[in-house]
Amino acid sequence: MERKHTNESDVIVIKPKVNYTQVRNSLIENKELSLEERFFLIFVSSKHEGFTFYKCNLHYLLGIKEGTLDRIWKSLTAKGHIISKRIRNKKTGSFDGWQHTIIIELSQGQDLPTLANACLGEQGDYSNTNLSSKI
Repeated sequence: MERKHTNESDVIVIKPKVNYTQVRNSLIENKELSLEERFFLIFVSSKHEGFTFYKCNLHYLLGIKEGTLDRIWKSLTAKGHIISKRIRNKKTGSFDGWQHTIIIELSQGQDLPTLANACLGEQGDYSNTNLSSKI
């Protein structure tokens, strides 16, 4: 337990010892992102590596409406935090879906990522939306 003193009152911070996520202050304090966008990025970063997200169910996991998720998704895409790539079936050449890369925190002075310099992983036959995070 950590005790912080302020002019008006004492604030006691109780930190859990298990089942919690450390988040960089720079993400929490990023004023270029809305509270919803920050929460989305924190939520995604809280999941273990290899956790598979299905975009169609993300609104349910976040407790928000589909339209709200769409708005957050579009805004984070425009800001360079989400990169989407179409996936084609290697055998038939038909469009199978999307592969999304979520970049939790952009480095200072870093250009917006492009498909050429993003970490997209291996291409393959995907039947779901697979989101991975990169810190």
